Amino acid sequence: MQMSAMHLTGARKIAAAAGLAVCALTSGASADSKVVSGASCVLTVGTNVTRSAAGIRNNETGNVTVFCSLLRDNTANNNGLTSLRISATANNGTAGLNECTVYSLNAWGERLPSEPSCGQINPAISNGTAIWDFGSALNQSAAGGSYVIRVSIRPGQTLKSIYYNEP
Repeated sequence: MQMSAMHLTGARKIAAAAGLAVCALTSGASADSKVVSGASCVLTVGTNVTRSAAGIRNNETGNVTVFCSLLRDNTANNNGLTSLRISATANNGTAGLNECTVYSLNAWGERLPSEPSCGQINPAISNGTAIWDFGSALNQSAAGGSYVIRVSIRPGQTLKSIYYNEP
C-alpha cells in the first residue's frame, strides 16, 4: 500500500511537532529567568501606595512593607536561585529600600535557614536606580516550597522589579 502525498505531509507535520516538543522539554531543563514587577507585591504595613507600570511607590511619611511572591516552576529544585536582583529608586543617592529579606519556604510554610538580606549587600546606584545583586545567596529550597521577599520601602521611593533565575 502506497502512502499518498497528503499522508506523507501529515506524517512530516507530526514528526516536526514531536521534534519541537522534545526541544521544548530539553530547553526547560536549563536555567529559567523571570522578572516580577514591584506592582505585583502585596502591601502588609502602611496604606498609601501607588501601583503603576513603574512598580509600587510609597506615598507615606514612614516606611511601608510589602511581600513579593516569586513564581516557582522548577518545584523539585533544592538549590535555591542562581541569581537574584532587586531594583528600586535611589533619590539623591539614597537607596529606596530600608530593608529586605529573602525567604525560602518548604511545602509546609516553614522557613529554611538561608535568608539573605539587603543589609548584607551594598547596592549599585546608577541613574536614579539602586540594584541589590544577591547572586546565588539564596542557595536552599525544598521540593514543593516557595520563595517570598519581604521589602520595606522608604518614603517617596519605588520598588521597581525583582529579577531571578531558577536552575
